[in-house]
Amino acid sequence: VASAWQESVVSFYISQFKNFVPETTLEFEVLAANGEKRWVEQIVRLMILDGKVMGCNGLLHDITRRKLAETERQNIENSYLMASENSGSITFLIGQDGTLIYTNPAMELATGYSRSELIGMSVLKLIHPENHEGLGQFIQLQSEGQFLNPRREIRLVRKDGSLCWLDVVANWDDFDGKPTII
Repeated sequence: VASAWQESVVSFYISQFKNFVPETTLEFEVLAANGEKRWVEQIVRLMILDGKVMGCNGLLHDITRRKLAETERQNIENSYLMASENSGSITFLIGQDGTLIYTNPAMELATGYSRSELIGMSVLKLIHPENHEGLGQFIQLQSEGQFLNPRREIRLVRKDGSLCWLDVVANWDDFDGKPTII
């Protein structure tokens, strides 16, 4: 176990044994024989007999490639976020429930709503009622895997009630493990 992880790994497993937690999974860094740092995932199952821990079974596997991929994805997401935050183009994410889960400053300027007002707002509140049906059909077909032209012109209803035409390009992606419209 890499020195930076030793105390927390020992503490984790002591807690598992003391609290009779039947199975745990822990990810941590180790040092290979050649001195290279690697990431592993360890699954430990307690062998409990008559209310006593008699031992444990463990499974350890190398997850270094997965951790590197996660780090790379996080770097890409951070780059995308930074670009979005500084872009003059409107960028937003719509969750599965139809509410906004992210907006950039350009969205605030276009709508007149603050970011705190926008997050959690139903996208239908922002879209002109005459565009609701078309948007609903688009989302339904996309969710069924019938990928349509992602470009649509819609009318946005600003906070002051005025209208603004938008040329929207909507794509599906995964955000925190959930399908999301970008």
